Amino acid sequence: AGAAARGGRAGELGPGPAAEQAPSFFPLTDFDDLSFERGLADSFLRTGKPDTGLSRLLLASGEWSWAACQVLSFDASLRTFSIRWVESGKEKRVSRLNLLFDGEDHALYLSRLQQVQAHRTAAEEALRHTKRVDELARRAPEAIPSAKVNAILDRLGRGAG
Repeated sequence: AGAAARGGRAGELGPGPAAEQAPSFFPLTDFDDLSFERGLADSFLRTGKPDTGLSRLLLASGEWSWAACQVLSFDASLRTFSIRWVESGKEKRVSRLNLLFDGEDHALYLSRLQQVQAHRTAAEEALRHTKRVDELARRAPEAIPSAKVNAILDRLGRGAG
């Protein structure tokens, strides 16, 4: 029953943060809101016991899928978890945003991901805007050729001719 429940949950999660359209330059973890944390990571840290959950896995097809994993350890300095996917046995370090603990509130987790993605997108858009404004400020204004000025004035009925 556990595996079936996990499969159902994985399907509801969708592809996750890596399925974005435009490339991103800031890690999602820079925008994480720890107020979403409901003690699951802390519980793991207190007990040190292996826990289970889901983590995103890159498939051979190039698509992302959520797969069952076992949480092995936590590196407090990097704020990453070491996990092992159940099916493949492969191990990897993942951020908290790429780990859904068993028993974690689905809706809250998805809200967390959506908020983090929105904050990152807003920060990148603000940076792009600032860059554009800076570039415009550095450009010297181009003079309008006198022939164009005369053509405009002629259309307005104020031309010399």
